[in-house]
Amino acid sequence: MNNGLHLLLHMLALCGAMGCAAQARTLQAQAPAGRAEGGPEQSASPHPLLISSADHAQSAGAGPMETVATGVRGPGETLTGMAVLPRDRCALIYARAGSTVIDLDLHAFADDGIQFGSDEGPDARPTLLVCAQTHTVRLFLSAKVAQGLGLVSIGLHDVDPTARVRVSDAMGVRNHALKIDTSDQGWPNLDEDIAAHLASLSGDWRDVRRVAVPVDARVPTHFDADLAEQQCLSALVLPDDPYLQLELQVKTDQGRVLSQGVEIDGRRSALICNHGRATQLVFEIRPQSGQGFAVVALNVAPRMPLRESAARTVVHLGQPTLDVPKQERLQLLPFDLAFGQVRSISVQSQGCQRYLLTDKTGNASVLGKMRGWSQTGRLLGEAETGSGVPLLLCQSGPVVIEVEADEYSPNARLLVLAAKDAPPLYTTAPLAASRADYRGRLLEPPEVAAAVGSVRSFTLAAVQRVALPVVVSKGGCSAFSVGGEDSEGSFDVRLVDPASDQVLTRGHGQTSAGVMLCSTEGREVALEVVRAGAETVALLVQSHWPARN
Repeated sequence: MNNGLHLLLHMLALCGAMGCAAQARTLQAQAPAGRAEGGPEQSASPHPLLISSADHAQSAGAGPMETVATGVRGPGETLTGMAVLPRDRCALIYARAGSTVIDLDLHAFADDGIQFGSDEGPDARPTLLVCAQTHTVRLFLSAKVAQGLGLVSIGLHDVDPTARVRVSDAMGVRNHALKIDTSDQGWPNLDEDIAAHLASLSGDWRDVRRVAVPVDARVPTHFDADLAEQQCLSALVLPDDPYLQLELQVKTDQGRVLSQGVEIDGRRSALICNHGRATQLVFEIRPQSGQGFAVVALNVAPRMPLRESAARTVVHLGQPTLDVPKQERLQLLPFDLAFGQVRSISVQSQGCQRYLLTDKTGNASVLGKMRGWSQTGRLLGEAETGSGVPLLLCQSGPVVIEVEADEYSPNARLLVLAAKDAPPLYTTAPLAASRADYRGRLLEPPEVAAAVGSVRSFTLAAVQRVALPVVVSKGGCSAFSVGGEDSEGSFDVRLVDPASDQVLTRGHGQTSAGVMLCSTEGREVALEVVRAGAETVALLVQSHWPARN
């Protein structure tokens, strides 16, 4: 056995069954048994899409290239593969595509959900270099088409750690940091910092996870964590360099933004308390500039009463919605839901209204889908339930609300709310308005009073790019969301620093997309919207709120 990179090019299920993380072997390719027709092809020989990059990498000192997976993918679709990275070895990973794919992203995750690397640059040549320093790691590789349709292929090379800088420079790697752990000496006062943070929160906190991850201003680093019912979770993020200003964002697994974090005494943290069912949280870390490492400390405690958390910056999940002001509540319609059942409810609408699916206690955690239809069968809006974001429908007269349940929920309720804040322009393109409104509200943390700042209507043709200057106010946050009337194609939305041309944040979706940015000093940025697919009428909505957490 040598210490080279051992590739396991099995599908995830087969890889898990065979115990991929066993030992490091020689570089080899193994096609999975029973590969489905149309699934990813895997080969030891370079795919034609990869030959040019492979030659360049090997001339810089990388080992032979192996094709991990190849397949045809469209907007939002992913091509995946597996690899085992032995201790004290590095791997050069890249994805390449045909000329019809305009934008391609690449991600590498470990078994525990920690992101080893990510390249979301605005091109179709994503490249990573990752290293395992303390132990052998199984990697899950994912190449996602952000824009376009065509053939995609993933390749990787074994790289000796002594050659990693030379290979990284030659291949234009955007993220080539080592994976390290918290036992290293980068944080000599880690225990004291965590203890001081928890002391400021009070309560009986339990340490559940500490991990160090590479961070890069060009690409966000992601990891996830489970939050049990009736618990609070504290996330403390510390950089290895005090001058590395970190940005933190916490989301639900449905994409609802919960928190931007708060900075106290140079420590950025977030506190989430769960009043409802168990859920999964997704964390995103990104420095404002440069690259380095950050350690993340997660601690849990029994859920604190609301009166004890009033003086703290806390985000509460699963709170009842029945305290909505009476003047906003128009109707409360009870009904039973069975798993997989589709229920249709007729409502007499008074212009723009919002519809929220709750359980009998008022928690908006019932999982399912909602769609709104006119009497003539025209789709007016659609939304996923469970996130706490209501469905907006702009229609005067009778509408039909279709609820599709993903779980059994006796005594479910449909809460009908007035939408007096809906701009008049929403009625000109109700489906686009519903989609943009839902996407924008996913980006607004709970308990914030967001206001719609502007709404623009325009027609986007296939593969059309729109660029607009926008302003994020001082001490505030802004969300920019776009929705289309057509259900085919996709949207890609970016906020770009006009001075450096750096992508600050990015969102992608089929019928809608959105981005959000906060600023302490206020800044002007460029908003880019790219449409792929058929021509459609679209609405672009900007909302804003004071930065709080």
